[in-house]
Amino acid sequence: MLSLEYVAVLGYLFGPILRTVYDYGLKWMEDPDIEFNTRYLVTMLVSAVTGIIVAFMYLPGFLQSLPEGSALFIFVSAATQSFTLNHLINRPLESRFKREAEEVEGD
Repeated sequence: MLSLEYVAVLGYLFGPILRTVYDYGLKWMEDPDIEFNTRYLVTMLVSAVTGIIVAFMYLPGFLQSLPEGSALFIFVSAATQSFTLNHLINRPLESRFKREAEEVEGD
C-alpha cells in the first residue's frame, strides 16, 4: 500500500491534469472538431510540474492537518487544492491571451 505522502503527491499531480482535461472538454463541447493538440499536452505537463512544486511546498503542513489513515480523503483534498490553485492561475492568463488575440485579429 502507498504511504500517505505518495497519495498526496498523486493528488497534487492529478488536480492540474484534470484541470487541463476539463478545460479541453469545455472547449470540445463548444466545437467538437477541436483536437487535443500539443498546446494542451504542454499545458498539462507544465501544470503537472507546477503540481509537483506545490506538493513539496505544502505537503508537510497539509499532512499534519488531515486525519491519519484516510488515503481517499487525502487524495481528493490534494487534487482539489491543486486543481483550484491551477485554475486561479490559468483562468486570468487565458482571458488575457484571448483578449490580446481578439485585438490582433481586429487590427
